[in-house]
Amino acid sequence: MVAAAFSPVVAKSNKGPSEKDLKEAERNLARAQEEAKVLGNQIGTTKGRIQLLRTDVDNLRGEVKLATAEYEEAAEKLAETEEKQGAIEDDFDVVRDVMDDRTRSAYIEGPTGGLEVLLGSESLEDMSERSTFLNALQAQDANASRKLRALAHDLQAVKHEQKLQAKEAEQLLKYKEQEQEALQAKVDEQNAALDDLSKQLHQAQMLEKKWGVRVETIAKKLAVYPVNGNGPLYVCPVPNYTWLSDDWLAPRVGHLHQGNDIGAANGADIVAPFDGVAKSTNSSLGGLSVYVYGKDGYVYNAHLSRLGKQGHVEAGDVVGYVGTSGNAASTAPHDHFEWHPNDGNAVDPHEYLMEVCHK
Repeated sequence: MVAAAFSPVVAKSNKGPSEKDLKEAERNLARAQEEAKVLGNQIGTTKGRIQLLRTDVDNLRGEVKLATAEYEEAAEKLAETEEKQGAIEDDFDVVRDVMDDRTRSAYIEGPTGGLEVLLGSESLEDMSERSTFLNALQAQDANASRKLRALAHDLQAVKHEQKLQAKEAEQLLKYKEQEQEALQAKVDEQNAALDDLSKQLHQAQMLEKKWGVRVETIAKKLAVYPVNGNGPLYVCPVPNYTWLSDDWLAPRVGHLHQGNDIGAANGADIVAPFDGVAKSTNSSLGGLSVYVYGKDGYVYNAHLSRLGKQGHVEAGDVVGYVGTSGNAASTAPHDHFEWHPNDGNAVDPHEYLMEVCHK
């Protein structure tokens, strides 16, 4: 079984994504894809095994049904034989009681009982008939007794044989039921394994999706917003700029310019130059603006037309769009860009911009 889905930790830095980050993300994506493939194959194998086991269970279910019918038939035959034997034993008891009564009567009345019957004859013919009747009656009683004894003996033998058959049928039924239960337990075990594999596959697919998005994001940033230089900026704040002024401390109405203006088409992307947190503000001077706070300080972008992503951002994330808000309404669209190292006063950002903004 494959181990639980891995979750590589990607080291964060204040630099934007690099080729190394892209390769690492691609490796993680390949691992997640391979794990999902292996788990998918295991799920297919497990499903096949479950199907075979279910077929065996269905076959055994039929055998159990047949064994149940055989047991019920054997038990029914045994019950019928026991009923017949009981009836014959009752008849034997009746005949034996009659013979016992006649024996007692003959003992009490003496041997003249039969003679009295004969002496009561009205003629020789009548006497002969009475004699024949007495002899037949005695023979009939003795013959009935013998037949009943023989039949009871035969039924006892049949009963014994049927008891053995019923016991064998019962044991076979019990064995088939136990075999079916054991197979069903295997089916349940494989179903549990399938559920576990399905959960692992879901995790692997989620990880595959995550790293797929990561690869796509890094590749896009590397393609559109190249990362270079050694800091403090790692991405050009306005990647698609058309001009960049070296106008640090240039005179402005009532103050000196505290940054560099970066010209671009209205609505062009303004991106985070490093990992950090983006926060927006608005004023009559800077108009719609956004700060990006990083490890080594913060940047200030002014005169935006609208905001982009706020909160946690990575280098290259769009935090706003070039405009002419604030006191820049009469100027060409541009981003007023400031760099404040260590969250202090602004410094000339030009040399840092030149490291990351190349045409």
